[in-house]
Amino acid sequence: MAKHTENVQHSKPLNKRQRARWDQERKQSTRVLLIAAAAVGLAVLLIGIGLVIQKVIVPNKTIANVAGVEVTNAEYQQYRQIMQAQQAINLAQQIQQYAQYQLQGTEQFATDVTNYIAGLKDQNAPLDYAVLDQLINDKVLENNATAEGITVSDEELQQSLATKFAPANEVMNPVAPVTSTTGLTDTASLTPTPTSTPTLSEASNRVDSAVTTYFGTLREFIEETSTYGLATLPFDREAFKAFVLHQERLQLLRTKLGEKLVTEDQATKEIYADAQQIFVTANITDPTDPVTVTKWAQAKAKIDDIAAQLTDTASFTDVQVLNTNDNAVDNPATGMRPLTQFDALGITQPISTQEVGVIGKPYQSTQGWHIVLVHQRELRPSQTDLATKRDEAVLKWVEEKRTAAAVQRFPEPTATTVPPTIEPIPTTIPQPTTDPAAVTATPTGAVAPTEAVTPTP
Repeated sequence: MAKHTENVQHSKPLNKRQRARWDQERKQSTRVLLIAAAAVGLAVLLIGIGLVIQKVIVPNKTIANVAGVEVTNAEYQQYRQIMQAQQAINLAQQIQQYAQYQLQGTEQFATDVTNYIAGLKDQNAPLDYAVLDQLINDKVLENNATAEGITVSDEELQQSLATKFAPANEVMNPVAPVTSTTGLTDTASLTPTPTSTPTLSEASNRVDSAVTTYFGTLREFIEETSTYGLATLPFDREAFKAFVLHQERLQLLRTKLGEKLVTEDQATKEIYADAQQIFVTANITDPTDPVTVTKWAQAKAKIDDIAAQLTDTASFTDVQVLNTNDNAVDNPATGMRPLTQFDALGITQPISTQEVGVIGKPYQSTQGWHIVLVHQRELRPSQTDLATKRDEAVLKWVEEKRTAAAVQRFPEPTATTVPPTIEPIPTTIPQPTTDPAAVTATPTGAVAPTEAVTPTP
């Protein structure tokens, strides 16, 4: 059957004008495509360059040189961020304390917290030379301590932190200061009960648990409960733990260096004593109370009765136990302490003048009546004066070593800055104080002091 082709129309050949126009349009389309492709390629290149600068070049940029060892921007930024996160949460705790007791000065605190947290958002914040100088000083100390024969073992490090992170019901330091009679019942013991030193494994577990707890508190504050707008904490638990361990190692190095630079015989001397007391409170809440005289008379009668029971020094503890409200005196002696630690108890006078080993006569203080037995008394180097002199010696030593190391900062600051005080890592989860007297108002506009590099779990 024949095909019907009579309705098929064939295109006519382009004339010269039409072909020229078609060629021109095709060239324009090709040019547009090339320009668009070049623009996309340039954009991708710029983004890539930006990412390389942001993720590789800027973090690895050298910002300081300490005796030939480079300090990178990434190392500095993490150091700064962990410090600022701790300062933020500690200031927030102070705000709660000030608000609890309706004290003034929280406005400046809140501004500082806002600034600290805002700083956490910037992974490449401009150099704060005060922070950088503290980081440099840490490196100078660490780099030069070994030459002085000073090292810190992992066991020393773990045991030191385990002591700081001891549970609240454990007293790791058997000579902790006695500061007040507040809360003491009649003849209450003055001595905390010492606990055994944990094993290395126990110490390590305690430190790990405490750091985890504190880091969780820090992250919750920054990410969940904070009203300051930060989404995530810019460092993880492992980085935080490494920071805690490193700061504690530095602190132990400072302590050992101080002991080497300043010996005990270079400190001023003060009285130390090991004393035991039987205490009868006068239960006075208001000095103007008309029954005050009666209360004092009752307390005097009780102390006289107790004195009659004391036949010799051997009976002192037995009599103390019998006259203690809770009938429990685990360790009645105080251990050797500076005389100043007995100031708040009102018994420095009998402790400094009584004959050693002789039961004293009833002694009246502003708190009540006391019978004191001094077991030992001697002049010893003042630990307060010794600590001050050692701190000063370490600071001078670090400055001398830093000068010798020809430290460079890039760029060098144009103005002199004062290095900050590194805040120790808290050793307990921050809680508002319950003692109004412990909170001191800071005038508006003043910056309140911030506590590790060692954190408080």
